[in-house]
Amino acid sequence: MVFRDMWHSGGDDSGHPDILLCKKEKDGTCLPVLPVVVELPDSEPSGRLALSMRQLKLDIGLYIGKNIRLYYQTPGCKDEPVCAFVADFQKDDMNGSAICDLLLYENFSPEKMNGFVMDAIHG
Repeated sequence: MVFRDMWHSGGDDSGHPDILLCKKEKDGTCLPVLPVVVELPDSEPSGRLALSMRQLKLDIGLYIGKNIRLYYQTPGCKDEPVCAFVADFQKDDMNGSAICDLLLYENFSPEKMNGFVMDAIHG
């Protein structure tokens, strides 16, 4: 996991995520797999997540603000990423449990994340 302080400094339009989840490869290098952008609960996504997804060439990104959203960008597509999944900050929100299970350190895998998002998009 890499936090924003580790990135080059820049404003909110820098395209750098606040957190970047990485997967450690067998050779010890870290491969970026999930950019996370955190914004104030009363604001809509600023576009920083989409920019970081494009810069990192990643198809999936996580937004945390007034709720938690997983976004998907079709590879090679120039359109804005689409919101594939939403979890509200409520104790009984089943989607919240699903996203927590998906992001658990022991269970996390880019392949599972991709499958989850594809299932969410295609029903």
